[in-house]
Amino acid sequence: MLASKKALTLMGLLYIMATVLSGSTLFISVILISLAAAVIKTGFTLNWFRPPSRLTVRSITVLGIICLVTEGIIHRQAGIAAINLLVLGCALKFLEYSSERDSFVHAAALVFLSILPLIFHYQIFIALYLALAGILIVWIYISLTRRSTVGEDLRLMLRLFLPALPLTAVLFLILPRFGSFWVLPGNEKSGITGISTSFSVRNLENLYQSDKLVARVGFRGDMPSPLYFRVMTYSRYRNDEWSQDLLVSQDQNRIAYNPFAKSPKPKPSAPGGIEYDVMLEPTGTVFIPSLKFSGNSNDNAFYNKDDTYTVNKPGGSRELFHFTWYPEYAPETEKLYSRSFLRLIPGDNPRTAELTRRLTGHLAAPREKAEAIYSYFKNGFSYTLKPGRNGYQGRNHIDYFLMDSKSGFCVHYAEAMAIMLRMAGIPSRIVSGYAGGETVPDLNLVIIREYDAHAWTEAYIDGHWVTYDPVLLVSREFSQGQGYVTIRNGNEAPSGIAAFLKKLRDITENLEYSWSRFILNFDMTSQEQLLKNSLPLIFSLVFGGIALYVIFFLATLFGKKKLKRDPEEIRIMKRILQSISGTGITVETRETPEAVAAKLTAMTSGDSGTGMPAAGRKTAPSLNIRNCRDLAAEFAAAAALFRKLRYQRPSEKRKEIIRELRTHAEKIIKICTTS
Repeated sequence: MLASKKALTLMGLLYIMATVLSGSTLFISVILISLAAAVIKTGFTLNWFRPPSRLTVRSITVLGIICLVTEGIIHRQAGIAAINLLVLGCALKFLEYSSERDSFVHAAALVFLSILPLIFHYQIFIALYLALAGILIVWIYISLTRRSTVGEDLRLMLRLFLPALPLTAVLFLILPRFGSFWVLPGNEKSGITGISTSFSVRNLENLYQSDKLVARVGFRGDMPSPLYFRVMTYSRYRNDEWSQDLLVSQDQNRIAYNPFAKSPKPKPSAPGGIEYDVMLEPTGTVFIPSLKFSGNSNDNAFYNKDDTYTVNKPGGSRELFHFTWYPEYAPETEKLYSRSFLRLIPGDNPRTAELTRRLTGHLAAPREKAEAIYSYFKNGFSYTLKPGRNGYQGRNHIDYFLMDSKSGFCVHYAEAMAIMLRMAGIPSRIVSGYAGGETVPDLNLVIIREYDAHAWTEAYIDGHWVTYDPVLLVSREFSQGQGYVTIRNGNEAPSGIAAFLKKLRDITENLEYSWSRFILNFDMTSQEQLLKNSLPLIFSLVFGGIALYVIFFLATLFGKKKLKRDPEEIRIMKRILQSISGTGITVETRETPEAVAAKLTAMTSGDSGTGMPAAGRKTAPSLNIRNCRDLAAEFAAAAALFRKLRYQRPSEKRKEIIRELRTHAEKIIKICTTS
């Protein structure tokens, strides 16, 4: 049985949904050829023109493969090329249906195609897509195996889906979680805006903000203030460029892409630990924002010497990391693991060196020196995102910032204080990360975006790294913990349509966070806790699902309306009529076999010497006069047998008549498909 128009429509909808959600990975040639296939299929379905020949379909297929291979070589991405091959194959298969097998092969290919969006999307809307795709897949197979109305299909799907829901919930809760065996490689060069493994103030001009989401941080206790999420530190200072310490970068290189890497983690013991979860977006980097003095329980999170956390490969999907922050943790000493914390460039910034001597020369204690340097930024300085590059190109750019410009953003202040601390003999480093963020009080949640990127200074005093953020003295908004959001948007609270949009955005963020935390990141740890604390709930779902299955099975078995399959002669006649429709001859639903036979007979008369009757040229563009005559004769014989089986009591055995009807059907299908 060839696919009906209903089945083809459903298959087309599934194809459109899957390809639209995978569109960012499709090659231009695949998109164009798929659109051409859609236009051709629509055209001959609506009888605008004759169906394409096999040679035409084969030519389009060869052209598509050549274009696909060419673009695959250019982009050098085998995984993306395989996805495009599947999309192209599913599109071209719509042009060629010659047997019942083709319909089921195409449906199976579309099932694989429908899985592709799960590779690229993990937002909450993917749940709606999965529900619609599941309904369409089941509906397609129902339409391919039986002839029924839409209402009958919906009732059957209701019988199928309702008992499956509790079983689906049980399987989700109890099946072991092993994580992803393979993910599509991402673009590792697309790092977090404003944070990189090295920087030089001489190369910075203006700070351009982006509202791209970086992470969501959910606290299970009181939310600390202020919030400083560490990402990485810079301690090497060479040629006016700051970069990571060699020991830290060597450790990160050692664990990079090593699935068996192990990293010891600190286990601070202190009262008042606050648990928090970091829902990290696929940033294309290995860094995990975290609070200082945090413990972690994830196997794929690695602790670095500078009190930061990284993963062993850039994340290709959203990931959840469990942390515990110990605000009262005070280790006896923190190791000064490198000599780079005091390194300076001799002879650079002489005015800054003189200023540092004037501020700290009369002081003995390192903490007093650090406080004196920090207090220098209280007066005369301003915060701006557009300081320009004038004055920052020379070797003495810190002199220019401290004495002349006195205006810049966080990196300028962090670098200036770090250099002054080193000139005073105090080891220092710059820390980059995120400050503040947008809070969602209902969920005790902090939303971190790229415009929350920040840099501050740490000084090594009395065996501990002490945080100093000069921007707090310059920017009133930062001192109030409001971050870049307030600096960019002002202090006024939104009203009117802006307030409505903000409320809508908060609701969306709440749903997105809950979806990611409780569904996408339902890992082995969450599963163990659920099985330990909610075992009665699991058993209730299991036995409830079994009971529901039994009830639906008995209701279906002993129900008054049982699903009946069409008699064989009706199924054969439907195949015949569908094959005839494929030639361009219009067969109405209300027409009887006798009416169709009369139409075919009329097409064989009135030949005007062109080899094709006038009526035939209009209604059957793919048939010549000889094919029309053969088709009319075979269909007349098939219609007589059908009438005998349906409305008369045949004297011969029924099986023999069915066999003869099937023989005529095969001849008719052959005439229609080979013309």
